[in-house]
This record gives sequence, C-alpha cells and structure tokens, in this order.
Amino acid sequence: GNNDGGNNDNNNQGTATDVTISNILAGNFADGTNIVLENVIVSSTEAWNTEFNNATVVVTDGNGNYLTVYRLGTQVGVGDTVTITGQVGSHYETKQIAQGATATISVVHGNNHTYENNICTVCGHVQSVVGQTTASCDFSTVTGGVQYANETHAFGDDVTVSSYNKGCHFNTQLRIYDSSSNNGYAVVEVNGTVASITLNAGYKVATLNVYASVDGENWVLIKGVATATSYVDYTVTFDTSAGYKYIKLDASGAQVRVANLTVAYIKEN
Repeated sequence: GNNDGGNNDNNNQGTATDVTISNILAGNFADGTNIVLENVIVSSTEAWNTEFNNATVVVTDGNGNYLTVYRLGTQVGVGDTVTITGQVGSHYETKQIAQGATATISVVHGNNHTYENNICTVCGHVQSVVGQTTASCDFSTVTGGVQYANETHAFGDDVTVSSYNKGCHFNTQLRIYDSSSNNGYAVVEVNGTVASITLNAGYKVATLNVYASVDGENWVLIKGVATATSYVDYTVTFDTSAGYKYIKLDASGAQVRVANLTVAYIKEN
C-alpha cells in the first residue's frame, strides 16, 4: 500500500514521499508539485457549475483524512473510487489540489466495490466488518531485551506479540532473522477473529511469510510479502469465516524489521 486509498493503509506510515492525502496535508509536497493521487474515495461534491463546467469535490482515504479538489472539470459521484492527477496548492494555509490548476480525475470504479476476502479486487479497499476493532503495536516503545531470547509483549487487552526460536527479538523494532545461525519467527495472538493486519516493514529485500492458525499449532500460509530496504505499509486480509486467532511472521531470504503493526479483529465476548 503506497497510496492512501482503501488500503490504508489504512494508518498509513509508509514514507514521506508517498503520494497520500495525509502526506499532502502534512506539507510534504510543496505548492506547485504535480502529483498523482490514486484510489481515493469521493466523500462530497458541489452541484455541477454549468457556466464553468466544473465542481469542487472532497476526497477521503477512509481513515479520517480529507482533501479538497477545486474546480474539477469532470463529474463524479459520492462513493466513487478515483485517481486524481493535479497540482498541490494551499488555501488559507490548508493544502489542497489547487484552484486554477489543470486537475483531471479518472474513476477506478463506481461506489460498488468487488470484495474477495474483505478486500476490493479493483482498488484494494478493505471492507469494514461489523463488530470489528483494531489494536496498534508500536515497537518503538519496546527497548531491546536479551538478544535472541523468547519474549512476549502485550499491546492492549487483546493482542500479544511473541518472539521465538532464537532468531527474532525486540529492539525498538520487531526484528525477524533468516540466517544459518539465527532463524526465528514472531507470533501475534489475538483475543478474537483476525480480519486484517497492516505491517510497516522493511530493512532488507526479502520475503515476509504471513501464516494464520486457529490453534497456534497448525499453520496456513496466507501470503508472502515482498519487502524492500525502505519501510512501507503492507496489508494482508484474512477470511473471517476461518476463525484465525494467530498470525505467524517468518522472514525468508534476509532479515525483516517491522516498525509497527495494526491488527483488525472481531473481539470475542
């Protein structure tokens, strides 16, 4: 997820140069910068101005961030998932897609997503699940313990993250090794049914294998995430009907470091 669309990435840490609504609002792009903002959702639109053939619309990433696009010369509908090509500007110190700039918009699809395992196959929007809640695990607060020692840390009341096998440890990151001498893994245990997990991971070009389990003993490989040296958000979704309560993270090819992760789950009563 390098964009602020439905991936969102949700909580999207990514990098400061990713073209996202949150990065635009934070001032990471100077006025006049040409950008392409992908897979955002139209949250409101003015009535179409028939004199000038344009309208002002507001788009959102689905995570509480909103951006105004002024004088857009294409009609779109609320709920449409769109990609915008335009120029960053400011209006009373608030960032926007600038009034007067030539902004174009293309509709990725209308307001009906096509979901498979709770994720849109067209734009990547993650479907909200009734009763779903989230827990954030920020590893920057976890100082280094004994290297390669098994540890467990709790994040809130429902989620724990543990390191195993003398090849995984906490040191302001969750560091998962893959070498002949140290080859470990981490397990996320949730008091509920896992719907999705978003990891901000990087450090080496490697594969971070994401497994799921109902009992913590029998594992199913859900996805192999290709990581890079830069830290980027990756979202993996799960079939909630499977009732997975455990996630295993196992690096392959090189060490992977996870700066933080967010778990979306349906809490058990």
